[in-house]
Amino acid sequence: SMPVVVSVPRGVLPTGSYVKAVVCHLDTPSTLYICPITSVDQFTNILTLSQDCPPGHVVPAVGNCCLAQDDDCWYRAEIVELSQDQGLVTVFLLDYGKTVQATLATLRPLPEVLGTIDGLVCKVSLKGIKAAGNEWSKDEIDGAGIILDAGNDVTQFQVTVVKVNSKGEVV
Repeated sequence: SMPVVVSVPRGVLPTGSYVKAVVCHLDTPSTLYICPITSVDQFTNILTLSQDCPPGHVVPAVGNCCLAQDDDCWYRAEIVELSQDQGLVTVFLLDYGKTVQATLATLRPLPEVLGTIDGLVCKVSLKGIKAAGNEWSKDEIDGAGIILDAGNDVTQFQVTVVKVNSKGEVV
C-alpha cells in the first residue's frame, strides 16, 4: 500500500479550562507542555502500543505524523521541519512536548489505531512571568524545570487557562 500522510491534531485547552496537570516538558518558563492527569493513563497506553511497531516508509512532509525515537522509546511525532540535508528532520513529540532531530530513515509509520487520538500535551505559558534579560538564561530554565518537576508525573498542578491570545497561545 502507498505511504500516506497522517495528521494528528495537537492538544488544546480552551479559555476557562480548569484542570489538574503534570508538566511533561519545558523549553522555557514561557513555553511549557502540560498533560492533564486525566490523560496520563492514555499516555501509558499509547507508549505501550508504540514500542513494537514495524518499520516502514514515512513520507517526508511537514505535518506528517509518525513514530520517532527518543531515549530508546518510541513516541508519536509530527514532522515540523525538513533539513536541506535530505536525511534529517525535526519532529515534535505529540505526547511529550519535546522537539528533537531525527533521521528520516529511523522514523516509523504511525499505526492507524494511534492516529485517532489527539496529541496529549498542551503548550502553555505562565501568566505574568518574564525573563530577567532579553531571553531566558540556562539557570532560569533549569530552575523552572526543577520547580515544575518537568518530566515527572508525580507533581500535579491545578491549571486555569486565563486567556488564549491572538496568536493562539494559551496563558
